[in-house]
Amino acid sequence: MKIGVAQIKFLPTLQRLRVYKYRLLSSNRPEGDPKLLQPALFLGEGTISFGSGVVIGNLESPGFLNGYCLFSTRSQSARISVGNNVWMNNSVSIICNSSSVFIGDNSLLGYNVEILDSDFHGIDPSERKTKHFHGSPVVIRDNVWIGSNAKILKGVTVGSNAVIGNGAVVSKNIPANTVAVGVPAQVIRTLVSP
Repeated sequence: MKIGVAQIKFLPTLQRLRVYKYRLLSSNRPEGDPKLLQPALFLGEGTISFGSGVVIGNLESPGFLNGYCLFSTRSQSARISVGNNVWMNNSVSIICNSSSVFIGDNSLLGYNVEILDSDFHGIDPSERKTKHFHGSPVVIRDNVWIGSNAKILKGVTVGSNAVIGNGAVVSKNIPANTVAVGVPAQVIRTLVSP
């Protein structure tokens, strides 16, 4: 089914209503003013900050009208910090339990990317139903491109200019100027430095 011109003209109004609804549902007021093309839910007691020129959402990607982005700081000490000119596609989730998540300038995050600073639950079977708040900082350096459905796990640093392939699960540091793919993510190529 094709979307007609009249329907496309209606989309911005519908999306603005959704963005407003999620602002009302949010319990955290972030620092900075990202351009919200898709709703974003800001939760928690910690700090969430955005640099200038940050864009969240994309009309031409999945989940534009039925998804939302999540930024959650689950303790007062948790911090999510997004640099300048970062672009995030639809349905990005960044959850910070107790440490920090930093995303450098000019980075690109694909559809449905997840960045997590914690395991959230204990590994031992007797601890799985209890909350596990041990977190380790996640650092995404400048000009990183993270493909759709990728997962960045606790304690990871992704070096400047790196590319993370679609669906990759990053559980170890990725050097600058490399391409990493797979589960778990492995470096498959070195990029030529500019």
